[in-house]
Amino acid sequence: MASIPLTLRVHATGCAFPMCDTPQALDIGADGESGEMLVYRVSGEHRTLLDTGSAIAIWNRWLPAAWGIRSIVNSTVVGLHDGSKWSCMIGENASVHLTTPKCGPPITITAKELEAALLVMGGPTVEERISVVEFPEHPLVGEVMRVVRHNHRIHEIAQEVEEIDL
Repeated sequence: MASIPLTLRVHATGCAFPMCDTPQALDIGADGESGEMLVYRVSGEHRTLLDTGSAIAIWNRWLPAAWGIRSIVNSTVVGLHDGSKWSCMIGENASVHLTTPKCGPPITITAKELEAALLVMGGPTVEERISVVEFPEHPLVGEVMRVVRHNHRIHEIAQEVEEIDL
């Protein structure tokens, strides 16, 4: 039985060619069986797979672009062997510019919407994978030491004197 990946669509807020077919968007998907995430470029009726991988790998590539830390430059379109490259550049006003030659016109996407879609679609997979990981316990053994207040010099001196004659 084939698994159909669920997707969440992030629509473009701007397009380099306003007269092009709608929608202009990204589909962020997750495959329930394999746990892989998929990023599709949607342009009109055409849908092209840009990126695929584990949720952590996709987060590692796409979230820094959404947060304005690091762009994705010259990545290869999955499945196309003609050397088609795409780029996701950091834009101004909390936006991301996506350039996908041969897959659709350049578009602008709101960074917060891209971030939310990535986290929503990858979150359950990451949570499921981490829940089965057993983290080691570190023993907290050793010599127990008395707490000393080094900044209370007068108190320490008073403890050393048994009795003062006035």
